[in-house]
Amino acid sequence: MTQTNPVRTERRGDVTVVWLTGELDLLAVQQCEPRLRELCSSAGTALVVDLEGLTFLASSGLSMLVGLSELCRTRGTALRVRATSRTVLRPIQLTGLDAQLGVRGEGSLEDVVREVAPAAAAGSGE
Repeated sequence: MTQTNPVRTERRGDVTVVWLTGELDLLAVQQCEPRLRELCSSAGTALVVDLEGLTFLASSGLSMLVGLSELCRTRGTALRVRATSRTVLRPIQLTGLDAQLGVRGEGSLEDVVREVAPAAAAGSGE
């Protein structure tokens, strides 16, 4: 991930979309975790984290995603993680975190945003 802008975001109605790119290792986690936590707190009612641009996912990245999931749950923010590349999806599946993180391994970003939008409108956090 680049040090200048590790987190790129865009608002799509009630859904905030976040793109992470490059390697999500310990250094990248230290750079982007504060921003992701802030977004979870201020995202409105839904947050989609798109990992399509990642080339590597370290255990520290998995840990960060788990923490983000727990924070979003307590804040009532629906969270979905889009991870369609095998490089990123496989470690998530092997650790059994795909269900907890709301991982979507298929479909376009637009599909995931549409899926989470009703939860955002309802403010369900699920």
